[in-house]
Amino acid sequence: MENDNRIYKWDNVKLFLIFLVIFGHILDREASPSRLMETINFWIYSFHMPAFIFVSGLFSKHAIKQRKYLRLLSFVWLYLLAKLLITLANFAFANKMNFDLLNETGVPWYLLSLASFYLITIFLQRVQPKIMLPIIIVIGCASGYLPVEGFLSLGRTLGFFPFFYCGYLMDIQKLQTFLDHRKVKWAAIGVILSSFLFVNSQWSLATKFWGFLTGWASYAEISPAFEYSSFIQLFFYVAAALVSLSWFALLPKRKLPLSALGKDTLYPYLLHMPLIILLESGLQLDTLFKEWFTFRILALFFLALFILAITNMPVVKRGADYLFNPIAYVLPKQWLKVK
Repeated sequence: MENDNRIYKWDNVKLFLIFLVIFGHILDREASPSRLMETINFWIYSFHMPAFIFVSGLFSKHAIKQRKYLRLLSFVWLYLLAKLLITLANFAFANKMNFDLLNETGVPWYLLSLASFYLITIFLQRVQPKIMLPIIIVIGCASGYLPVEGFLSLGRTLGFFPFFYCGYLMDIQKLQTFLDHRKVKWAAIGVILSSFLFVNSQWSLATKFWGFLTGWASYAEISPAFEYSSFIQLFFYVAAALVSLSWFALLPKRKLPLSALGKDTLYPYLLHMPLIILLESGLQLDTLFKEWFTFRILALFFLALFILAITNMPVVKRGADYLFNPIAYVLPKQWLKVK
């Protein structure tokens, strides 16, 4: 029973995080977002990808220890596929055409970085974590000084790798025991409320550091205090870790009606952006409840839920499998699962 609870816990975590990915990308495309929309979006970006990457590392142990190099190729294939789908959607529904194979700052970056995360961790297995973890954090904090930006997603790979490596090192049972403590849960409520209230009350300050949340560009482009950028990045590491752990502690262990939607995050991750582009064109989202803010943000919230549900439909999954794994047929399907 305990094992089932643990599984549902992490299904719920993945459901929550993939929903935030979709909702955040919907808010990103707002032409004239309200102050509250911008606050919510900044707050989402402050922790959702670090948390997502940590969970990916948490469930990567078996593949890394078994040195499944072919899984790396599957992530590269998924990266190429995601770029193609988004490019075609932009061309068909938004009259835009921009395809750059080697530079990536949009949705597909995570898949390319995931391949790098696996490869790097495979080679670090024999190095003592006590030695390697501080080095990885220092490299992550210093990576923004390199002018790599979106090239092969190197900036984000180096910047977010500490979260993947920490997830890989973490003992899931010990983590669960820690998260179950009542004091931890009470502290988690305080951390989450404080983080949101801080962003909302210090909005003019927070906006100056938006680039640190996404890792899309070098410090020279995004930092208001270039010489202190590595320390600012370290602060965001700590903040993201605290908020992520807080959500892990508060999300329920029991099976929920929507828990099944968190089982496979690959489908919504790959398909949500083409769907957003399609719906944005067909529904004219910029004008949806524009005069009534409360209804608008609720409408966008339920739109994210709708996209999450659509991309998890069995018929959609079966059809997508022919694209995601055209040789399934040759490669085991589990190799293509993004946890």
